[in-house]
Amino acid sequence: MTPREYYRECEAATQRWEDESKRDLVLAWTVAALTAQAQVGKLKSLDTMLGSSETRRSSREEQRQMYHFLSERYRIPLKVVTH
Repeated sequence: MTPREYYRECEAATQRWEDESKRDLVLAWTVAALTAQAQVGKLKSLDTMLGSSETRRSSREEQRQMYHFLSERYRIPLKVVTH
């Protein structure tokens, strides 16, 4: 391993460690916030927090519309997929 490769590996490891630390901190904060909400009786249901199936359906329709828009805009035909 060359010194340059070693330096890149060290930088990548440092960045990974920082990203994981931030992720863990956000998770801990979220757990604490949800615990506080549960204690005062203001915790929303899990279904509400995750979003309903209606919301997911509408976002799928929005994505489909965006695909068609981009297809027309850039003149790239969409492939028809059959299940």
